[in-house]
Amino acid sequence: AGEMEFARNGGGCGRWIPHQAFRNSGAISVQAASLEEGQKLLTIARTCLAPRTQPTHYGTPMYVVALGCDLKFAKNICYADSFVNARTTALTPIGLGCHVCERQNCQHRGSPPRGHKLHFDISRRHSGLFTSG
Repeated sequence: AGEMEFARNGGGCGRWIPHQAFRNSGAISVQAASLEEGQKLLTIARTCLAPRTQPTHYGTPMYVVALGCDLKFAKNICYADSFVNARTTALTPIGLGCHVCERQNCQHRGSPPRGHKLHFDISRRHSGLFTSG
């Protein structure tokens, strides 16, 4: 357990690698990310199939297992070699969840930050579904 507390209710950030791991079923996905508070983390994620306990017409459940640590430990993790050997590491900006994230203009935002009013302006185009202020 670490200092990073990700959303337990309401969904996590859509930019965080565990959500994207479903695209690469069975492959190990690695992401260097930054939180709003400035924390930098390394996350390793992979899908896994659960044992089938129901009839076959329900399909086989697929889950994601994710492990994470502070980015400063990347040099000790073999899956992070591409980040360690790079001159600069592109960090993916992520949040704890849309309702607590203050990042504006996020294309992945599914709901406004809690306590913000929505602004709709049909004469302007912006990157997300809506803007808030």
